[in-house]
Amino acid sequence: MAISDELLDQLLANYKKPEDLVGEGGLLKELTKRLVERAMQTEMTDHLMLNTTLDWQATDDIGLFLSSETRQKRYRTWDAASQTEQYYKDYTILHLGGSYRLAENITLNGRINNLLDKDFNTYDTAFTWDAPNNQYTVVKTDHYNNKEAPRSYWVSMNVTF
Repeated sequence: MAISDELLDQLLANYKKPEDLVGEGGLLKELTKRLVERAMQTEMTDHLMLNTTLDWQATDDIGLFLSSETRQKRYRTWDAASQTEQYYKDYTILHLGGSYRLAENITLNGRINNLLDKDFNTYDTAFTWDAPNNQYTVVKTDHYNNKEAPRSYWVSMNVTF
């Protein structure tokens, strides 16, 4: 990718001494930080993810399982005002399922997704004053950035022949 001379001139507009470029608060450090932050916004989704399943074969005909999905430390953005990284809320959801063998070649399966009915539609709401238009603007910040469905049910049957 080519970087234009105009962009370089703009970046170097306040350059007076080498420290302005390579010093502790210099352009290279700030530019590197901002480029990494921007790349993280578009490339990193889940920083920590854990999926687990506990299986129990209760009898020869009945099997049960409990599975969990955990997501943590999902990067949201850099907050310039507080100079801190912002993250989406961590969460864990559970799914419960089982199977029952009705006959040697017929098995009935069921599953409850989002067993505890975790609500992913929560937001922080802030009001900012828009002076030119003489009105407030509502800003909503999503807690999860994840639109998992509310509790749902799934049933199937396997027939082999």
